[in-house]
Amino acid sequence: MQFLISTHSPFLIAGVEKSGNGKIYLLKNGKTCDRSQNVGKKRNGYSSKNMRGISSQMLGSSIKDLTIVPHNLSNNKHEVIYLEGENENDNSDANILRKLFIQNPNNGTNLTWLSIGGATNVLLHSHYSTDQCKLVFGDNVIVKHIIDRSCSTGIYTTKGNVQTNGNSVFSIEECLTIEAEYPNSRVLRRREIENYIYSNEIVKCYIEKYPEKINSSKEAIEIYYGSIDISSEPIKDSISKHLKNTTMKEIVKFIVESNCTFNSLEILSEEIFSTSA
Repeated sequence: MQFLISTHSPFLIAGVEKSGNGKIYLLKNGKTCDRSQNVGKKRNGYSSKNMRGISSQMLGSSIKDLTIVPHNLSNNKHEVIYLEGENENDNSDANILRKLFIQNPNNGTNLTWLSIGGATNVLLHSHYSTDQCKLVFGDNVIVKHIIDRSCSTGIYTTKGNVQTNGNSVFSIEECLTIEAEYPNSRVLRRREIENYIYSNEIVKCYIEKYPEKINSSKEAIEIYYGSIDISSEPIKDSISKHLKNTTMKEIVKFIVESNCTFNSLEILSEEIFSTSA
């Protein structure tokens, strides 16, 4: 029997999952605790199937999102992209983009999409994530942090706290300020991922194939798109009156299976992968 004692070593813990044997005991003040640090809990420890979740909690990101085991340091062509949201949510940015972009369309680099909570957390993580990712993917890893063009809690910058309300978005100047002050960060130029997915061209193709999903009429949908600003519209809410029982997951599945090229996704790809951004 072998015991290993470590302080905050997510990569050591993740290794237990690969072995398939062993258990992890979390300690606080010399006593066992659970993942919420409740002392006296989990006296029998955690089995190997829980390892990635514990590792991700330590890292502040979802290691279970990783497409490779976190000891494979030989891969010298990898891009890690941190986003808002939670991995458990099927409609999280990471889960959506993982289906749309398996590799960087410009150079074929493998992509890992990581959910890491709110916009503020994504940006704060930017200060140390590159060094962290080098431990997993090697020195040649590329790291990016992408947030929506809206944040009601606000983002701290040297020019003051910038935030939005339910209908507004960051100005272009505010986007550029955020990108300049947080390493390897990019602010989407539309309100959020949904503003690219629920574009007029994509929805039009979708309802052509699935007319039963129309909740209003083709004419009403056309008028709707003609009346909104696609860059700032809270579209994931407002589009619901026109589409019946339609989820982001269904739209993305349609996009992937259609093998069509959509301008809104070309724009999204340019914003994420452009080397000049």
